[in-house]
Amino acid sequence: MLRVTRIAHCYLSWLQLIRQHSATGENQMKVESGGFLLSRNYAITSAHVCKFCERRTCRALIGAWDVQEKNDPTAKIVDFPGRTVNPLYNPDTTIGVVYDASLLKFSQPLDLNEHVQPLCFATPATREIANKDKCHVYGWGNTSLPGQRVHHRSSENFDPDIIAISPKLKKIKTQIMDKVVCDSQIPISGFVCAYTPRLTGPSNGDSGAPLVCKSKDKFYYAYGVYKGLYGSGFEHPPSLYADSMIIYEWVRSIVGNDLNTDCTTDEEEYS
Repeated sequence: MLRVTRIAHCYLSWLQLIRQHSATGENQMKVESGGFLLSRNYAITSAHVCKFCERRTCRALIGAWDVQEKNDPTAKIVDFPGRTVNPLYNPDTTIGVVYDASLLKFSQPLDLNEHVQPLCFATPATREIANKDKCHVYGWGNTSLPGQRVHHRSSENFDPDIIAISPKLKKIKTQIMDKVVCDSQIPISGFVCAYTPRLTGPSNGDSGAPLVCKSKDKFYYAYGVYKGLYGSGFEHPPSLYADSMIIYEWVRSIVGNDLNTDCTTDEEEYS
């Protein structure tokens, strides 16, 4: 991905999911991922990353641009003891896998300011995208090519098995594929497919990131939640996103009137 300045960081959340050993309490595994704010009380991410999360072991970094910046006055660590996986999500079926989304409820409402703001979630009524060639995806994910030997961000030693997670938020321009083409080229129907040339798209560590596009009503919305790449038979594999259209009613049923409707038309925030 490309580096992004302190523009859209207020909508994004850096998630750190820690699974602890039930007997010893020691940390067994740490999974770093993405997500974005829907309201003062809720964020959304991918369901598949939440399988590592147990109550009282999950947290989010809100309002951050550089996740390694220890003295960032705009960043805040918050807990989310509550999580709700979409009830239709099933990673083992072609029908259930497209509902790869989970809502995270914070332990207390966030204080919204210029650095912490919810993103508008696309509704069926705002489905029409103004320009499918001018969408963006944001994240702190892998910055190395598959199989590339990378340098661990906190070590002097090289390790080929370590993912080069970017400490700074990055973005990349992406193109929405026609749904008929998308459904005809992958064996699973129901995702939003996006195409990014030259292997510069989202990767490991970007799960839960928003696909942000400008609607024909000139507002910006999250149209999808990043799931992963579909690589079989593609030189440049498309990125797959849980479609806002098929999960909107579920999101609305839980978040309710708290769901953000104060959408922006400021192109500088997303372009």
